[in-house]
Amino acid sequence: MNTRTGAALPAALVATTVALAEDPPIIAIAGSSAAQAYGNTDGRKIFGWGEVMQDFFAEARVMNFARSGWSTRWFIDRGAWDELLAAKPRYILMGLGANDSKRDETRYTDPDGDYRRNLRRFAADAEAIGAQIIFITLNQRLVFDADGKVQAKDRAPYSQVMKEVAAEVKAPCIDLATMHAELLESLGEAGATYLFRINDDGTLDRSHYSRPGAIRLAEMIAAGLRRSDSEIRHLLR
Repeated sequence: MNTRTGAALPAALVATTVALAEDPPIIAIAGSSAAQAYGNTDGRKIFGWGEVMQDFFAEARVMNFARSGWSTRWFIDRGAWDELLAAKPRYILMGLGANDSKRDETRYTDPDGDYRRNLRRFAADAEAIGAQIIFITLNQRLVFDADGKVQAKDRAPYSQVMKEVAAEVKAPCIDLATMHAELLESLGEAGATYLFRINDDGTLDRSHYSRPGAIRLAEMIAAGLRRSDSEIRHLLR
């Protein structure tokens, strides 16, 4: 009621007031070292795209659950997936898979076995809480073959399975793997080094990213989201 006049508030004003009072939608990131946030350590040289992703969204809250070195198996077994779901996100950016190829018994998953099943589980669990999962194929390492093409034979099967599962569950899939490979190949091996971290001993880390490298990854993901049919595109700046 309007305490001054005793009249009911107009419906449009009530709707606007409720909308303003609602919390911003949450966008959750599930990933590994390429997406992880590394904190504000002085002189830090390593960055993840997840820690700059907030800059691309004006009216959403980005929560980054990425863990360096984690596979889909670890993400489930060590509780990060349950933690992510408990945050009640509206959207989930799913970029896990780079560590699923690591041949150790605790985190390895076969692309056509547990990896595929884990992605299906992620999609089903997201649907169960009313969230939309958006798959993001795997980022590339700075490793070239003799023909000057990015060498991604260990990661390519996982990106392919991710595309297949996305099509199966009718979820958006951002093909970061292709966009990133094209960028690196256009720059060439020497020209792309600025996108990657320099280790403390001065050697090049071909797997992890500098701040410019993280920003470029985030830019490509944002471009893919903007081209997608997901409603998340309306939240982009």
